[in-house]
Amino acid sequence: MYIPNQFAVTDKAEIIEFMKRFSFATIITAKDGLPIATHLPVIVTTKDDNIILTSHMAKANEQWKDFENNKTLVIFSEPHAYISPKHYDKGLNVPTWNYIAVHAYGQGTLITDADKVKECLNYARLTCFSTFYAFCLLQCSSIWKCF
Repeated sequence: MYIPNQFAVTDKAEIIEFMKRFSFATIITAKDGLPIATHLPVIVTTKDDNIILTSHMAKANEQWKDFENNKTLVIFSEPHAYISPKHYDKGLNVPTWNYIAVHAYGQGTLITDADKVKECLNYARLTCFSTFYAFCLLQCSSIWKCF
């Protein structure tokens, strides 16, 4: 992603906070030279100096098969707005589109152990869903029993 120097954010805590606040992300991999994208809620945590992204993808979505053999790009974005040239002090300017986005690159790992899957789903239920998606708890309360 092209980032002009004056707009670059280097504060890791600020970046992590943005990722947590706007956690519905686009997960991108490539297969046979073509990008594949899925939009999913992502849980953002840290361990030591690493940022860990956790999400659940349907087994029917074959993109999961490409996580361990390829680099993955996860895009977090939300606030954006058109900026008209009339808002500038100078007389001659072009319009622009201001936005905030984080591109996170990394290596995916599949969690296949049944106990670890249950642990992740329970963690999602207790943290992500209860904090940001409380309505899901009401609709999905019986689903957790299946895992």
